[in-house]
Amino acid sequence: MLIRFLSDKPLPPPVSLVHGYLQKGSLIVLSGQAGKGKTALATNLVMAGIDGGTWLDMPVKGGPTLWIAYEAAHSTERRIRALAAGSASTPPVAVASQLPLLTADEAPKAIDAALKAASECFGAPVELVVVDALTSAMRGSDENASASMTKALGVLLKQIEAHGVSVLLLTHTGKSGGLETRGHSAVIGDATSAFAIDCKRGVTSLVCTKQRDMELSPPIPFRIAANGSELRVERDHSEPVESSQPEGQPLPKGAARMLEEIKRLGGRTTLNALREACKQAFKSKTEGAFRSAFSGARKELEGRALIVIQGDVVALAEASVSLEPSEPSEPSEPLEVLETSENLTRSDISERQKKALEKNPYKGFSNVSDTQPSPGTSELADADASPMDMAVPAKARLH
Repeated sequence: MLIRFLSDKPLPPPVSLVHGYLQKGSLIVLSGQAGKGKTALATNLVMAGIDGGTWLDMPVKGGPTLWIAYEAAHSTERRIRALAAGSASTPPVAVASQLPLLTADEAPKAIDAALKAASECFGAPVELVVVDALTSAMRGSDENASASMTKALGVLLKQIEAHGVSVLLLTHTGKSGGLETRGHSAVIGDATSAFAIDCKRGVTSLVCTKQRDMELSPPIPFRIAANGSELRVERDHSEPVESSQPEGQPLPKGAARMLEEIKRLGGRTTLNALREACKQAFKSKTEGAFRSAFSGARKELEGRALIVIQGDVVALAEASVSLEPSEPSEPSEPLEVLETSENLTRSDISERQKKALEKNPYKGFSNVSDTQPSPGTSELADADASPMDMAVPAKARLH
């Protein structure tokens, strides 16, 4: 147990790995889709830290590095050697492979041994550990399960605490195509800093999604200059290309399915109703996986200006004129609880209920104020449809 009191000597200020961007002695998460530049960013960061150079135009103060390769070890070594070509001396970088998975009981001792061997070879302690990549380091375990993820992350956090190293964890974003990190939320919860690679605005950018002790920094556009195995990352100073729907980039499957569900629901619905519809369409194996897919699809559609969300109402962009009706409606009679299913017929409803619905067709549409649209705005239902052609939630009190 360790207890510190405010009367104790203050802790030293954090030391920067990348000035104003990354801290030493912390867990840093870098996520992105396969082939979008995670390894290139990481190898360039490693070499900039050793040479005392810059990374994305920011000064780096790194040191001896241990790269733990759970995938593509030979490819990574070739990339690092290509970046190091022409150096006056051999950079203090070691690539370790064939280590036990992070979920294995032997993992802590194996990583300790690798750190010790690398430090002895370099004649200086390792300062940066790169883990590539989390999905491969947990192969065979459920990355959406809390127990598996916390065990894997616990191994890395213990290395930070015991040796004061910085850990750069490479991982993937979700299948929805958004910026959410794949797997259990503990990945971001335990991270000091988190970043994701965004390729959906006409440029490739490094987006900061979490900073525990600093302000979130703006996205940094970058490009990769390839020369054989040598991949150099450069900050892109050209004007970003704004595009709501980049050409040649179809909607990810999750976003496409969500868009179809919104259309099926009449172009306008509530977020709760959309969630229930998407649960069937997404076919996610776990609740955590569904939440990640739903959030990613929603952000994708909003980012491309295909939908508009206001409060608890979601609508297609072209049908969003009257999300907030402007004129108050006439008070309607309170109705008894409807005990029938959603597929109600006219024979199931009393004349009194019909009249009340005709006075206020917004009844039964949750979290929308009891008002009617002003002239010229779009209706919740088609103009020719009767009130009962609208979806009325089962057992909803309509008053």
